[in-house]
Parts: sequence; C-alpha cells; structure tokens
Amino acid sequence: MSGERGQPSGARGNIGRPGGASLGPEAAADPLFIAAVERAMRVLEIVSHRHAPMSLTEIAAASGLGKSAAQRLTHTLAALGYLSKDPETRRYAVTVRALDLAHGFLSADPLTNAGLLHLIDTREACGETINMGRLEGTDFIYTARLPARRANVASALVGRRQPAYCASGGRAMMSRMSPDDVARLLDARPLAALTPMTLTDRDQVLERIDQARREGFAATDQEVLMGELAVSAPITDRDGAPIGAVQGSVSTASWTLDRVRAELAPKVMEAARLISAPRY
Repeated sequence: MSGERGQPSGARGNIGRPGGASLGPEAAADPLFIAAVERAMRVLEIVSHRHAPMSLTEIAAASGLGKSAAQRLTHTLAALGYLSKDPETRRYAVTVRALDLAHGFLSADPLTNAGLLHLIDTREACGETINMGRLEGTDFIYTARLPARRANVASALVGRRQPAYCASGGRAMMSRMSPDDVARLLDARPLAALTPMTLTDRDQVLERIDQARREGFAATDQEVLMGELAVSAPITDRDGAPIGAVQGSVSTASWTLDRVRAELAPKVMEAARLISAPRY
C-alpha cells in the first residue's frame, strides 16, 4: 500500500499529474512508455475533472494538443464508451462506464475493504459525516464517504478532491511524512485560498502539520468549504508510513472547533488506529 517510507502511494512520480498535465521527459525516454495512451488518458482526465461537458476546442486547449489530435482521441474514447458527445451542443462528457474503473479499484482496494466497517461504526457513534481518503498527487481524494443525514450531495460523492495543504486529511497524512516529502508536496502547487479561512502562508501550514504530528490529528476550520469543520487522523502501514486518513466533517451551525477537537477527534483517531497496521 505504501511507497517509499514516509511517502504514501500516489505521492510519487509527477506530483502535479492529476488534472491533465503532461508527463516529464523521463517518461518520454522510457522505451516501454506509449505516448498515445498517455494523451488519451490526459483527455479523459481533463473531461472528468471539469465536472461539466466540454467542447473540442476547450479540450484541445486544456490538454495542449492540436485540435486534430484532440478530435481523434475524443472520437476513440467515445467509440470505447468512455466519452459521450451531445449531438446538439457537440460537447463531450464522461459516461457511466467510467464507474467500472472506480468500482474495480474500490472492490480490490484492501484499505477500503478493511476500513468500511470501522467507518460505519464511527458514523453511527457520532451521527456525522465520516470519510476515508488518501493522497493522490497534491490532492487528498475521498475513497469512501458516509454522509450524515443532513449532508449535501457533494459530501456523498466518492472521488472528490481537495488540495492536500488545506484539507485535514492531507495534513494528517503529511504529519507522518518526512520533512523532505512534505516540502516537495507543498512546493508542487501554489497555496491558493479556497475560502477566506484557508491558510496560504507556508509557515502556518507547516505549523499546523507539526501540531497534527504532536496531537495525532489535524483539524481545519472552514479552510476548504465555508461552514464546514473537519478533523482527520492518519492511517499507517506497519512501518508507520501514511497510507490514508479517516476524516470527520461537521457544520459550524451545530459544532465549534473546540467541540470537534474534544469529541470528534478521539473517534476519528480510534477508527484510524483500528484500520492501520499490522494489516498492511
């Protein structure tokens, strides 16, 4: 499950890859690397991450490909069933077939299979949204989500990404990474504000990661979404390397950050402990 010690799987290689960025020269020099497949996957990722239908011109611009190449790739992906083309707007969207890939991953993923029952127990104990996820590139991505009864639709969707530097799950995982790995991850993208509460000062972010290392959990106050408080604890392998995180999220309408730290954090930490090594 983990990569090099202190560096979770998904954090290696090209850290900025998700979202359609092209790979570096090391991939081009690999005799086994098929560039045409990379370009097709780049197009599929771009359309998927846009969350709205895209025109051929938009796909070409976002991918850095010529319009002719983009047209051939979108046509091929549509023929394979992964993209659909609206006959009126001529815009492309990801099809339901993409769920086959997600289902295949989740069905075979030992972390998801080992963690789901513990997530259910935790959600039942607190009555709030409980999630699990891991680092993928510079993002924290949700791989399991159990929403509270009052939660909105977005909080129920597996695959949602949040920047690791401001997500409680990302900070929780970084609290178990080496300083060099943390620095590399923070250097890989701008620390942009998602809300007025997002910490964008590097030293402040590092301070919160250090705090998470001391306390065993990372708590955030509306840094990703206004009105949302979150707390996460790292899931580790047998060597202590982070391979994921359990996260709980609640509304500021009924919770304070102090209450999150006092009541929800211990439950999230216990779930992460039960899911962690020696299983991996």
